[in-house]
Amino acid sequence: MELYSSSSLSSSTTTTPNHGSPTLTMNHNHCHTNNINNATEINSIVKIEQIDQPSTSSSSTSSSSSSLSPSPPTVQLSSPNQLVEAAVIICSNPLVKEDHLNHHSHHQHTIVKSNSIGNIETISSPPLVSGQPSLSTSTTSIPSFSSFKLNTSYSVGKGLSCPNFGSSSSSPSRQFDLQRELDIRMLEVQKKEDEIQQLKLNIGQLTEQYSETLDFCCVYSNDLSKLRKELHQVKNQFVQREEQYKKQVSDLQHKIYSLPKHVKYLDNNVDLICLLLTCKKFYYNQLRERSIKFKHIVVVNHDDQDEDQQDKDKGHQFDTSYMDLVETVDQYRLHSFKDIFQNTLADHYFQVNDPMVQLRYYHDMPSWINKESSPSSSSSSSSSSYSEENPKTTVYLVTQQYKTFNLPSTTQTMYFDLCLSGGFGRVDIPYAVPPNFMPSDLNRLVLRSDRSKINEYTLPNSLKSLSLTLLNSNINDEVDIPFPLCLEHLWISKRFSPLQNLKLNSLVSLRSLTVSGAIQLEKGVLPSTLTKLDLPQCQQAPPDDFFYSLTNLVDLRVTIKRGAESEQQRPRVLFDLQNNPNLESFTLKEEFGFGMFDNDFEVLFSARPCKLKHLSIPKQTLVNEYPDTLESLEVALPALIKANVTTLPCSLRSLWLGVYEVPVPTNLIPDSVQHLTLHKLDLNTKIVSDGFTFPDSIKKLVLLNLPHKEYVSLQLPKYLQQIKWDWNKVPSKLPEHRTTLKATHFPSTLESIDYSRLTMKCEIQLPTQSTISSLSIFFSWTEFVSRTTVFSLFKVPGIALADQPFPPTIKHLKCVIGGTPNEPFIFRLDEIFNRTNIDELQIQIRSNTWNYSIRRLDATNILFIEKNTIGGLIKQTILKNENGDDDDQYQPIYLYRYDPSSPMILKRDIFKK
Repeated sequence: MELYSSSSLSSSTTTTPNHGSPTLTMNHNHCHTNNINNATEINSIVKIEQIDQPSTSSSSTSSSSSSLSPSPPTVQLSSPNQLVEAAVIICSNPLVKEDHLNHHSHHQHTIVKSNSIGNIETISSPPLVSGQPSLSTSTTSIPSFSSFKLNTSYSVGKGLSCPNFGSSSSSPSRQFDLQRELDIRMLEVQKKEDEIQQLKLNIGQLTEQYSETLDFCCVYSNDLSKLRKELHQVKNQFVQREEQYKKQVSDLQHKIYSLPKHVKYLDNNVDLICLLLTCKKFYYNQLRERSIKFKHIVVVNHDDQDEDQQDKDKGHQFDTSYMDLVETVDQYRLHSFKDIFQNTLADHYFQVNDPMVQLRYYHDMPSWINKESSPSSSSSSSSSSYSEENPKTTVYLVTQQYKTFNLPSTTQTMYFDLCLSGGFGRVDIPYAVPPNFMPSDLNRLVLRSDRSKINEYTLPNSLKSLSLTLLNSNINDEVDIPFPLCLEHLWISKRFSPLQNLKLNSLVSLRSLTVSGAIQLEKGVLPSTLTKLDLPQCQQAPPDDFFYSLTNLVDLRVTIKRGAESEQQRPRVLFDLQNNPNLESFTLKEEFGFGMFDNDFEVLFSARPCKLKHLSIPKQTLVNEYPDTLESLEVALPALIKANVTTLPCSLRSLWLGVYEVPVPTNLIPDSVQHLTLHKLDLNTKIVSDGFTFPDSIKKLVLLNLPHKEYVSLQLPKYLQQIKWDWNKVPSKLPEHRTTLKATHFPSTLESIDYSRLTMKCEIQLPTQSTISSLSIFFSWTEFVSRTTVFSLFKVPGIALADQPFPPTIKHLKCVIGGTPNEPFIFRLDEIFNRTNIDELQIQIRSNTWNYSIRRLDATNILFIEKNTIGGLIKQTILKNENGDDDDQYQPIYLYRYDPSSPMILKRDIFKK
């Protein structure tokens, strides 16, 4: 029988030599070499060679086949059953692809035949066509049996021509079982193929996912690399910052350890107290070591202190200075820092027997202030509590009992008042000072005495500074004092001071000299070593060559006091300073000036390169030249015009111009000026000419005696930071309506507004969104002020702030009280605490000024301290709010002064004594 296969046959044919047994040839054209050696898996093409054909045909076929492909290896099959089983095994192999068996199926068919000896041969033939029964016999190699199918139209037994195949050993049931098993295998193969296709799809999807994942991994790898680099950089930065932090910590620890050494250089007592409130450990250390002191608790200011103060005599007035100290002691309320206050005064000894002081303060002075103890005990206590290497003891004596005291040998500064205030006058001490009363190492002496006792003093040779006030002196009084030769600073206050009698030219070490009321000004009466000379209230003008020998002068100030002589008799005064090349500052003033005559004063400066930086001269003063080195100039505008000065030196930083007769011309003020003051001396003349513009360099502008209409018409400098406007012409009758000063008049750079001498009735509008940090206003004290009138920032007599929130940027407030108040002064203080952000409060009443610092510790506790530590910690009391508002209402707190001779105190109830 013949068995036809519909599978595709390979076009290549091979002939295998006949060895007398059927052979199974395996072609490896479509298989991998590693599968050939596996005898159990037949994944190649099966070819059954013919052995019954003649040798010629076989040889020809073999030769043609051998030319196409090499002979495949063969597998011996002993029986037809083995062949069928082999075919079944081949077909059941899932690795054999169906497309390999069907390849070229339309070109040829394969006939499987069995001979009588059990060998099987295959016959390849083209597709059967009707009318072509013949078949060409050749051997072919089958590509694959993965989809090998038997023709179901023929039974297996019929398809085998071998007589043994149809014998009883091959029963129909056996063939049916084989056929069924083959079908089952075919179904399994199909199922496997479907699974393979599904696996291919899954593999494709997985491949895509893998590609996406691989791309993400690549991006992630790049990002990770960048992050590693950034992490490395951050790590390096962290290491650097850690080193910096360790260094800062080390520096901070070093500063903390050295804090006690540097804290004594703090000039502000409030800063010191805040520091102690913050650093408790440091606070307790200072309590144990007593190494800290308060500043500015002095009786008399030093000679060179407060250079900008116009009245230089005020710093040496001993009348009320020690009373200020007693007032400080009386009003001291910083009980937690009492040890610091005690340490401040530990090297001071006080002996006050003034009846006026006793009447006002003695009964209220704290017991820890040394009033009655002997100086020796004071000295011992001070030496134990004062920790500096060289303790300096300061002695204050206002007493008649000085003969009973032995002053400490360490005394270096002494304030000695030999004239007690008794009622309305002074009481002279009836006896002289002992010769050896003053310590031998005394360095500075402030002495106030009567003219009759001055010649009896014996001053120690160690004295370097002497302030001498002579009361009840006359022009004919002779002062014969043997001044120490090593004296460096001398201040003499006398109604008439004849310089010729003082014999000052012998003081070869004298560098600073101030003589009030000087007369007998002659050449050669002053030593040539002077670098600073101040002659206030000169009773006569100095001669032309008076300053010729003072070649070392650096600072020269002269104030000439004129009498009531007629204007025609006024002499011409010449200041020849051509032989003073080191002069840096020259100030010339005139008291009680009459008229405006030409050549009233004339100043001659050296034509050589000079060092002059500051020049201040009165109205009609002619100057030969204005040096290019000037930085500050005070001059009247007519003097510049008469000297044909059209432009001022570009080195100027500060300029004061007295304006009268002509307005300020354009291009006169250089662009270098930062501080400009225009004082209008003639109300009939405009202050500036038409077309005048301020230089943009001006930061501070002061306008004195300027009417309101001119003020508001001015175009202020573009970058102005401070402005002061003075208009103190009080009309006979105040207008009914206030004049409004609008905030739009100010530039955006303004930081300070000074209306402290503005007496007109007006309403001030303050810019809320600005950089303004300082405000000065004027409180008019009129006859309408009663004993119960309370001054308030928000209820200013004469001047009123507009109904608006107080600018939060303002930190400094100055309140000037005008008039001559004899009634009690009451100022509302809690409004400053709770409705503003003011930190510095200054109150000025006539010549007295109080400077307060405010520090808000929390909602209820306020640190309120004056410059001399008057004040203390204030605890506010919150009142019950009856209106239901969220804002807290505090109990009023007032600054109170009963009369001009009373101290300023804090009170909560002004009607309670």
